[in-house]
Amino acid sequence: MNVLAVAYPVYFLSRWRQTIGKMVARIKVMRQDGNPIAPRDAWLRSSVDTGLAAIYLAAAIPVLARWTGPDWSSLNWLDRVGELAKRNPITAHDWVSQAWLWSELVVLLLNKKRRALHDFIAGTIVVKVRPHPSAHPSIATPTTPAT
Repeated sequence: MNVLAVAYPVYFLSRWRQTIGKMVARIKVMRQDGNPIAPRDAWLRSSVDTGLAAIYLAAAIPVLARWTGPDWSSLNWLDRVGELAKRNPITAHDWVSQAWLWSELVVLLLNKKRRALHDFIAGTIVVKVRPHPSAHPSIATPTTPAT
């Protein structure tokens, strides 16, 4: 599990209420009551993904420790994933991850506020960001010289 994959959303959501993708999409994460989210809320929002990644990592470590396959450094990332998947004893992980992903999407599409399961876990909502008035200063109308 890549520490950055876990830390990135938690840090950005805690600090700016947005990840880079959310900034581009002009959305941000808030608490349901309209207050900014706290680091705890950001952790809760990412908790299931973090937990699934931790389970996968826990299963991968013993596989890598007993590695007898091709030289790891000679494999590209796709071959590494394939080799690891063949040897990983937790085959249900993929099914659980897919079930989580699809349940997130179904719940998001079936409620009025478009909240996903992780929003229900953390008590958050995603809202649109209005552009700041100073972000796009109006173009001043040129004055005509007096003749």
